[in-house]
Amino acid sequence: MHTFRLARTAAATILLAAACAQASAASPVAVFDFNGTPTALTPTSVADHLSATSASFGGGAFDGESLPAGALDFTTFGTGYLQFSVTVENGWELDAQSLVVQAAALLYGSGIELRSSADSFASSLHSSVLNTGYPNYNTYTANLGTVTALQNLTGTTTFRLYGTSAFGDAQFAVDSLTLSGELGQVAAPVPEPETYALMLAGLGVVGAMARRRRARAAA
Repeated sequence: MHTFRLARTAAATILLAAACAQASAASPVAVFDFNGTPTALTPTSVADHLSATSASFGGGAFDGESLPAGALDFTTFGTGYLQFSVTVENGWELDAQSLVVQAAALLYGSGIELRSSADSFASSLHSSVLNTGYPNYNTYTANLGTVTALQNLTGTTTFRLYGTSAFGDAQFAVDSLTLSGELGQVAAPVPEPETYALMLAGLGVVGAMARRRRARAAA
């Protein structure tokens, strides 16, 4: 009877470990703010099991002018972008849920478009024309929870915020970026039924051997 209880407990423990993923609810996992550096937004808050680079210019974008209220000035005459990367610790994965951008136009008609390295920056994840002029910031949210390529992320993923404009030039102020998502440990593969059967059979053999030893000792 003791051996049977031991086998049953062991099987239940294996099932529980395979079924339970240690995940957290969606929350900010990386926050980037302007800290006076004219060419980057610095990560000021990063979740455990995640690291992040500063959000900096690329593709021909540059700091166009000094803003007295303190914000990053994004200026591009073509395909420039502001980019940052997040790296997930080994054994963990990230489900991206949203990216919130606080921005204000410096040039009429300026907009933003979000892309990621998950599909080699091929598709637009979000686009908006900035409807408020500096210094009146507005919030623009890219909903990422339904983007299959941004779920179960491991390793490093790069996000790019491109400048767009119907008039050729894009210029706007960026005050902050907030990436939210769910971080969880990578779930162990669930064993096949045959594996459980073999494990239980092995426990039964061990129990039978133990009973024989006790029987010999009693004799």
